[in-house]
Amino acid sequence: MTKTKIPEIVEAKQFNPEEKEWPEQVRPWNKITPRDMSWGFVDTALGRMNIQAGDWIVKLSTGQTVLVADKNYKSLTLQS
Repeated sequence: MTKTKIPEIVEAKQFNPEEKEWPEQVRPWNKITPRDMSWGFVDTALGRMNIQAGDWIVKLSTGQTVLVADKNYKSLTLQS
C-alpha cells in the first residue's frame, strides 16, 4: 500500500467581503448575482469555484490554490 503525502497549508486567507481590499485571487461578478449569492469566483486546482463570505483561500505546498468552506477549514487545522 502506497501512502500519499498530504500537501501542507502554506498560506490561508479568510474571505471577508466587507474588507476594503479583497485577496488577489478573488474575481468579482460583473453585473450578475448568482442564485447562490456568492461574491465572485476563484480559479483553483479544481476549476472555477464560487466564493462565499467566510470561505478560506488556501495555498498548498504543491503551489495549488484551493477554496475551503469555513467549517471544513477548521477541521483541517485541528488535525495538524
